[in-house]
Amino acid sequence: GLSLSGGGSGGGGGKASPKAAEKSTEAIERRPADKLPAIGEYLPPLDDGRIEIAPPAEWKPMPRDARYLARFVPGKISEMPRITVTAWDTPLPEITELTEANAGQLAAELLAQAKKENKTVPEPHKPIILGDTLFLRHVRRAKLASGGNVVVQALDTVRGGRIYTVELIADINAPRAEQY
Repeated sequence: GLSLSGGGSGGGGGKASPKAAEKSTEAIERRPADKLPAIGEYLPPLDDGRIEIAPPAEWKPMPRDARYLARFVPGKISEMPRITVTAWDTPLPEITELTEANAGQLAAELLAQAKKENKTVPEPHKPIILGDTLFLRHVRRAKLASGGNVVVQALDTVRGGRIYTVELIADINAPRAEQY
């Protein structure tokens, strides 16, 4: 797996709606750090020193691109799968850090944005804890500019009012999402 670490105040909740509070009572899937795949070397701090990122072991960084904080591939740069990492300001300013209490609220907002952008999301945003980090995980299908169909497994977390999105992008030849 990929590792994302960074400083944060640890607070900054934001109020959860009653519906979000109901969802937070569901058990959140947890994967301890020792059960995650090995990681490689950390890159120097990114996003003005806010976070550090390490790719999965044996993956290598791709050349810098202004649209991404980092990109990684296991083989040739032109091939899939690949991992991208982006950062953007949270659409909900009251959520400065992702917590179990506000995860439902942010998940609903991100899903609404995806629908507004006509994205196909067969698995909506759902909290998951990987190591010590809480993420919202979702899966969507997309089409590359080159015309290829891909599946995107995404993880979002919030640190200091910024959303960090880690996307694993893989080829998909199946016409139906349940086949990937």
